[in-house]
Amino acid sequence: MGKVLTFKAPEVVDFEHRFFGSFPDANFRIDEGEGLPVYSFGLGQQQVALPFAGIKREFTLREYAHDAEMLNTIERGLRFVSLLRIGDSIPPEVLTGDASWEPSEIHKESARRRIGAQMVGWNTDQITPLSDPIGMEKFIAQHVNDISVKKALASMAIELGLEGDPDGIVAGVMADAGLELSYIEALRERYLAVRRVAERLQKLRREFAHRSNIMADVDPVSRLISIPIRSLGMNLIEVDARLASTKSLFSDFEFHRTAIRDIRDEMHTRLNPWDDIISNWSRLGGDIPDPYTVIPLLRDLYRFLAPRFMPADTWALILAKDNALDDRGNLGKVVTWYERDTA
Repeated sequence: MGKVLTFKAPEVVDFEHRFFGSFPDANFRIDEGEGLPVYSFGLGQQQVALPFAGIKREFTLREYAHDAEMLNTIERGLRFVSLLRIGDSIPPEVLTGDASWEPSEIHKESARRRIGAQMVGWNTDQITPLSDPIGMEKFIAQHVNDISVKKALASMAIELGLEGDPDGIVAGVMADAGLELSYIEALRERYLAVRRVAERLQKLRREFAHRSNIMADVDPVSRLISIPIRSLGMNLIEVDARLASTKSLFSDFEFHRTAIRDIRDEMHTRLNPWDDIISNWSRLGGDIPDPYTVIPLLRDLYRFLAPRFMPADTWALILAKDNALDDRGNLGKVVTWYERDTA
């Protein structure tokens, strides 16, 4: 019987081939134009960006060779940091599943309150309004306190066959779950900021419905922004559903922790590019007497959304220029952000 090969992810960016150490200003990043991981460095007056797939082919790197595995690990790490250099540590999301960022104390407290409310709701056979912030605050004010949470923990210990729970296993799971959920609460806040941009677009649609030239910019972004809002909202619904499955959460916490961390990483990766958009729209005043002042923001938002959420064929046609056509008048290949070189 053959041996089973196992591989441990490298902890620090390091290569065996001397090529990678030949350029002092080199870094690894995601190319903004095509969304591919590249090795970027200065060469004379030019900046070179070499896709990982091309490097592997050029140096005939075997699939499980150190340098090939290093490039694969860096690609995974670039989901969580903007760039990596030789000698940098690989993000902990790749190595241990921990996060490379910290939620605030406000988000930690919010998570503790939510899981405390769910515990009390489970113990008293009441439905906890997880998706209703106002209803949640009322529920916490009326039902959640140290005594009611302790009673819920005792009931859960009995439910899990841990009578008395002398080792504090249930309380430990509650603390660990609260920590994992605090990251989700931080991401929930950023998601709500994206929703506020969408709400602002709807306000523009109401205020300038009679201005066809303005609506020509508002309508496309309103349609496109609904896609990430719906998708990110489903991520939060899944987390809330896991929290609502209270006994399952406590009896099989490691299973749920893995799923929650996967959602955390996905949301974090997808929300990171929104920071500038959110910042720019948050600076926009309440009243917009001159709609033309918002057109640059609308067009920037469209350029951000279109390559990410528009069907690839449609986006390719929009980008096509006369010089992108071949001799027979056919559109050449346009690589979108989600395509990967599989050659």
